[in-house]
Amino acid sequence: MQLIALADVLLLMDTTSDPFTVVYSTADRQRGTGGELLTLEGCVCTGGKPKPKAPAPAEPVKWTVVAGLALGRRPGHRVNQTRNVTVLSSGKTRKLHVRLIVEFNGQTVHW
Repeated sequence: MQLIALADVLLLMDTTSDPFTVVYSTADRQRGTGGELLTLEGCVCTGGKPKPKAPAPAEPVKWTVVAGLALGRRPGHRVNQTRNVTVLSSGKTRKLHVRLIVEFNGQTVHW
C-alpha cells in the first residue's frame, strides 16, 4: 500500500472539487469512546477551506444571537484541526479530526 503525507492529504482535500474516499477513526474524549474506523466514499471537503492570501484583521469570536440566545460560533477548523466533509450521495456532513485520518483514496496516511 502506498503512503501519503497528512500535509498532502489536507492540501488535496482543501483544493480539489473531485470526490474522494477517506477512512478515519472515531474518538470522543468526553464520553471515553472511539476507535471505530469509518469509511466515507464520494465526499468533498466543505469546511476549513484556505483563506485568501491577504491577511485579514483579527476579529473577536462572533456569536450568532437570536432573541438573546447564543446559537453557535465559528468552528475554528484550523485551530481545532478539523474538516467538514459532505458525502455527495446522501448529502450528510461529518466533522472529522485530521489527525485521525487513516487512509485517503486507498493510500495510508502518515505524519
